Amino acid sequence: MEKEKIRKMMAGLRQNLREDERQEYSQLACKNLLSLEVLLKAENIICYASKPEELCTDFFIKEILKKGKRIALPKVNEDRKELSFYYIRSLEDDLERGFKNILEPKEGLERIKDVSEIDFAVIPSLSVDLGGNRIGFGGGYFDRYFFGKRYKAVLCSLVFDFQILDRIPRKDYDLKLDIVVSEKRIHFCGNNKQNDH
Repeated sequence: MEKEKIRKMMAGLRQNLREDERQEYSQLACKNLLSLEVLLKAENIICYASKPEELCTDFFIKEILKKGKRIALPKVNEDRKELSFYYIRSLEDDLERGFKNILEPKEGLERIKDVSEIDFAVIPSLSVDLGGNRIGFGGGYFDRYFFGKRYKAVLCSLVFDFQILDRIPRKDYDLKLDIVVSEKRIHFCGNNKQNDH
Protein backbone atom coordinates (compact mmCIF):
# COMPACT_ATOMS: atom_id res chain seq x y z
CA MET A 1 0.00 0.00 0.00
CA GLU A 2 1.25 3.49 -0.83
CA LYS A 3 2.22 5.89 1.97
CA GLU A 4 -0.55 8.40 1.18
CA LYS A 5 -3.24 5.69 1.31
CA ILE A 6 -1.88 4.50 4.65
CA ARG A 7 -1.85 8.08 5.97
CA LYS A 8 -5.51 8.56 5.01
CA MET A 9 -6.54 5.20 6.45
CA MET A 10 -4.76 5.81 9.77
CA ALA A 11 -6.07 9.36 10.08
CA GLY A 12 -9.60 7.97 9.67
CA LEU A 13 -9.09 5.20 12.22
CA ARG A 14 -7.70 7.63 14.79
CA GLN A 15 -10.61 10.04 14.25
CA ASN A 16 -13.05 7.17 14.96
CA LEU A 17 -11.64 6.54 18.44
CA ARG A 18 -13.85 7.72 21.28
CA GLU A 19 -12.10 10.08 23.71
CA ASP A 20 -12.39 7.61 26.62
CA GLU A 21 -10.78 4.91 24.44
CA ARG A 22 -8.00 7.27 23.41
CA GLN A 23 -7.25 8.11 27.04
CA GLU A 24 -7.38 4.47 28.18
CA TYR A 25 -5.16 3.19 25.35
CA SER A 26 -2.77 6.11 25.82
CA GLN A 27 -2.30 5.33 29.52
CA LEU A 28 -1.72 1.63 28.81
CA ALA A 29 0.79 2.37 26.03
CA CYS A 30 2.65 4.91 28.19
CA LYS A 31 2.84 2.39 31.05
CA ASN A 32 4.30 -0.18 28.65
CA LEU A 33 6.85 2.38 27.48
CA LEU A 34 7.77 3.33 31.06
CA SER A 35 8.47 -0.34 31.86
CA LEU A 36 11.37 -0.51 29.38
CA GLU A 37 14.76 -1.06 31.01
CA VAL A 38 16.52 0.85 28.24
CA LEU A 39 14.30 3.86 28.98
CA LEU A 40 14.94 3.63 32.72
CA LYS A 41 18.70 3.77 32.00
CA ALA A 42 18.31 6.81 29.71
CA GLU A 43 19.15 10.28 31.04
CA ASN A 44 18.26 12.53 28.07
CA ILE A 45 14.99 11.77 26.33
CA ILE A 46 13.12 13.45 23.50
CA CYS A 47 9.39 13.20 22.92
CA TYR A 48 6.66 15.42 21.45
CA ALA A 49 3.46 17.09 22.63
CA SER A 50 0.64 15.06 21.13
CA LYS A 51 -2.18 16.50 19.06
CA PRO A 52 -5.80 15.83 20.14
CA GLU A 53 -6.26 12.87 17.75
CA GLU A 54 -2.92 11.23 18.63
CA LEU A 55 -2.02 8.82 21.39
CA CYS A 56 -1.63 11.20 24.35
CA THR A 57 1.98 11.61 25.51
CA ASP A 58 1.17 13.80 28.56
CA PHE A 59 1.18 10.90 31.03
CA PHE A 60 4.58 9.70 29.77
CA ILE A 61 6.15 13.18 29.88
CA LYS A 62 4.88 13.85 33.42
CA GLU A 63 6.20 10.50 34.68
CA ILE A 64 9.62 11.12 33.12
CA LEU A 65 9.78 14.54 34.80
CA LYS A 66 8.76 12.95 38.14
CA LYS A 67 11.64 10.48 37.80
CA GLY A 68 14.07 13.41 37.54
CA LYS A 69 15.12 12.65 33.98
CA ARG A 70 15.62 15.31 31.32
CA ILE A 71 13.06 15.45 28.54
CA ALA A 72 13.09 17.73 25.52
CA LEU A 73 10.31 18.52 23.06
CA PRO A 74 10.62 19.85 19.51
CA LYS A 75 10.18 23.33 18.14
CA VAL A 76 9.70 23.61 14.36
CA ASN A 77 11.63 26.07 12.23
CA GLU A 78 9.24 26.27 9.30
CA ASP A 79 11.59 28.24 7.02
CA ARG A 80 14.46 25.77 7.37
CA LYS A 81 12.14 22.74 7.70
CA GLU A 82 13.99 21.53 10.78
CA LEU A 83 13.50 20.69 14.44
CA SER A 84 15.29 21.94 17.53
CA PHE A 85 14.70 20.27 20.90
CA TYR A 86 14.43 22.11 24.22
CA TYR A 87 14.42 20.63 27.71
CA ILE A 88 11.23 21.30 29.66
CA ARG A 89 10.52 21.14 33.39
CA SER A 90 6.73 21.37 33.23
CA LEU A 91 4.03 20.61 30.65
CA GLU A 92 1.86 23.36 32.10
CA ASP A 93 4.46 26.17 32.29
CA ASP A 94 7.02 25.55 29.55
CA LEU A 95 4.88 25.13 26.40
CA GLU A 96 3.02 27.46 24.04
CA ARG A 97 1.14 27.06 20.75
CA GLY A 98 3.49 27.04 17.77
CA PHE A 99 3.71 25.44 14.31
CA LYS A 100 0.26 24.21 13.17
CA ASN A 101 -1.07 25.10 16.64
CA ILE A 102 1.00 22.30 18.21
CA LEU A 103 2.38 22.83 21.72
CA GLU A 104 6.10 23.67 21.58
CA PRO A 105 8.71 24.74 24.15
CA LYS A 106 8.76 28.45 24.98
CA GLU A 107 11.74 30.66 24.15
CA GLY A 108 14.62 30.73 26.63
CA LEU A 109 14.76 27.04 27.55
CA GLU A 110 17.95 24.97 27.27
CA ARG A 111 18.44 23.56 23.78
CA ILE A 112 19.89 20.18 22.84
CA LYS A 113 23.10 21.12 21.07
CA ASP A 114 23.84 17.82 19.35
CA VAL A 115 21.91 14.66 18.46
CA SER A 116 24.57 12.63 20.31
CA GLU A 117 23.18 13.96 23.65
CA ILE A 118 19.97 11.96 23.21
CA ASP A 119 19.70 8.52 24.84
CA PHE A 120 16.10 7.69 23.97
CA ALA A 121 13.75 9.19 21.37
CA VAL A 122 9.97 8.84 21.20
CA ILE A 123 9.09 9.62 17.59
CA PRO A 124 5.58 10.35 16.27
CA SER A 125 4.27 7.97 13.60
CA LEU A 126 1.03 7.57 11.70
CA SER A 127 1.86 3.92 11.08
CA VAL A 128 4.66 1.45 11.79
CA ASP A 129 5.52 -2.15 11.03
CA LEU A 130 7.29 -4.71 13.19
CA GLY A 131 10.48 -4.34 11.14
CA GLY A 132 10.83 -0.80 12.52
CA ASN A 133 9.66 1.02 9.40
CA ARG A 134 7.45 4.04 10.00
CA ILE A 135 5.29 6.52 8.18
CA GLY A 136 5.32 10.00 9.64
CA PHE A 137 3.10 12.92 8.81
CA GLY A 138 4.80 13.78 5.53
CA GLY A 139 7.05 16.64 6.64
CA GLY A 140 10.19 14.52 7.14
CA TYR A 141 11.24 16.58 10.18
CA PHE A 142 12.29 13.68 12.41
CA ASP A 143 13.92 11.80 9.51
CA ARG A 144 16.05 14.86 8.72
CA TYR A 145 16.95 15.44 12.37
CA PHE A 146 18.66 12.03 12.60
CA PHE A 147 19.60 11.24 9.00
CA GLY A 148 23.33 11.04 8.27
CA LYS A 149 24.31 11.84 11.87
CA ARG A 150 26.05 9.71 14.48
CA TYR A 151 23.65 9.07 17.32
CA LYS A 152 23.29 6.62 20.19
CA ALA A 153 19.58 7.17 20.82
CA VAL A 154 17.20 4.23 20.91
CA LEU A 155 14.36 5.16 18.53
CA CYS A 156 10.84 4.25 19.61
CA SER A 157 7.32 4.96 18.41
CA LEU A 158 4.32 5.03 20.71
CA VAL A 159 1.21 4.07 18.72
CA PHE A 160 -2.28 2.65 18.98
CA ASP A 161 -2.16 -1.06 18.16
CA PHE A 162 -4.24 -0.56 15.00
CA GLN A 163 -1.44 1.64 13.63
CA ILE A 164 0.86 -1.40 13.40
CA LEU A 165 0.75 -2.95 9.91
CA ASP A 166 2.45 -6.05 8.49
CA ARG A 167 4.62 -4.07 6.12
CA ILE A 168 4.93 -0.45 5.07
CA PRO A 169 7.01 1.09 2.26
CA ARG A 170 10.38 2.57 3.17
CA LYS A 171 12.88 4.92 1.53
CA ASP A 172 16.61 5.03 2.33
CA TYR A 173 16.35 8.25 4.33
CA ASP A 174 13.38 7.04 6.43
CA LEU A 175 14.18 6.47 10.10
CA LYS A 176 14.27 2.86 11.26
CA LEU A 177 12.81 2.27 14.72
CA ASP A 178 14.33 0.07 17.41
CA ILE A 179 11.14 -0.39 19.45
CA VAL A 180 7.40 -0.16 18.78
CA VAL A 181 5.10 0.26 21.80
CA SER A 182 1.29 0.15 21.83
CA GLU A 183 -1.41 -0.39 24.45
CA LYS A 184 -1.20 -4.14 23.75
CA ARG A 185 2.48 -4.88 23.17
CA ILE A 186 6.14 -3.96 23.22
CA HIS A 187 8.04 -5.09 20.14
CA PHE A 188 11.82 -4.96 19.71
CA CYS A 189 12.53 -4.53 16.01
CA GLY A 190 16.10 -5.86 16.11
CA ASN A 191 17.65 -2.72 14.62
CA ASN A 192 19.36 -1.28 17.69
CA LYS A 193 23.11 -0.90 17.41
CA GLN A 194 23.59 -1.35 21.16
CA ASN A 195 21.60 -4.57 21.64
CA ASP A 196 21.23 -3.81 25.35
CA HIS A 197 17.48 -4.00 25.78
